[in-house]
Amino acid sequence: MDAGLHHLGKRQLWDYAALVALVFLLGFVLLSHETADPVAEVSRGSVVINGTTVAVEIVETPEERTKGLSGRPALLDGEGMLFIFDRADRYGFWMPNMHFAIDIIWIGPEFGVPVSTNLDIGTPSVIWRIVDVSPNISPDSYPQMFTPTAPAQYVLEVPAGTALRRGWKVGDGVRF
Repeated sequence: MDAGLHHLGKRQLWDYAALVALVFLLGFVLLSHETADPVAEVSRGSVVINGTTVAVEIVETPEERTKGLSGRPALLDGEGMLFIFDRADRYGFWMPNMHFAIDIIWIGPEFGVPVSTNLDIGTPSVIWRIVDVSPNISPDSYPQMFTPTAPAQYVLEVPAGTALRRGWKVGDGVRF
């Protein structure tokens, strides 16, 4: 028998037990959830087109690419999402659960320049160009699929109207 608890009344014993249970429950809840800030885990970078720098969130896993901008309330001017693929292809994009219109900028290697499948973003030996622009894609377009006219290895989503305002067009150079 614990002499420290023996002198407590029934009510005090129950209060003590409840407090201990609460501490254990709180500890379990805190330990079972990630304590890291999910925003801190987001990969960020920048894309430069015609002297305009866009701050981007980088997505490169299948799960990240599938989610994309779905469910987000908006993108600010000067912000975007950069989708990275292992190789250039005609990847399809659509607008499920989108709440705002976007421009889709398709970026691929300059014609005739070989591309490695393990290419690091921004490798100076490869010249990247806009290969297609899909402007003002509305959330109402879902389930329509949008694909580029030429293979792209990177896809940049920016707020609708950005490409027109900035004068971005097919053939413009892109730096990462």
